[in-house]
Amino acid sequence: MNPVPGDIGLIAVCDQDISTVKVTKKSAMPGTGRTHNYSDAIYLGGVLNSEPTQYVEFTDNQINIVSPNKINVNAPQVEVTANTSYTVNAPVIILNGAVTQGGGSHGGDAKFGGSIDAKGEVTGNGINLSTHVHGGVKSGGDSTNKPS
Repeated sequence: MNPVPGDIGLIAVCDQDISTVKVTKKSAMPGTGRTHNYSDAIYLGGVLNSEPTQYVEFTDNQINIVSPNKINVNAPQVEVTANTSYTVNAPVIILNGAVTQGGGSHGGDAKFGGSIDAKGEVTGNGINLSTHVHGGVKSGGDSTNKPS
């Protein structure tokens, strides 16, 4: 985590010049004769800080992103691939844009546990819900023909 004001940390001032190590990220001989200089210090943060309220946690079997605030993901495209399932748990899910269920290897039926309210036309198997008609209407116990 990046240090923020109020964090408690330590600095370790190296015995000799570490500028070459910083640049190459490899073991190296001192670049100069400089010794015990703040230019060669390393900040060791997070010592005795309070527990963070937002963080990314890496465990053996999952990654947890924890935040009391809004989380934004911004990119030209975002793709999520899950081999078994993808679950969203929220009291309200807002989709701003067209929703397309592609065929692909995971194409399938849509199932809803509640009502569907559509401001536009609902079409099923090429037949408009709001304007379809049934032929063969008779009084009594007869059934109508299929919608057209």
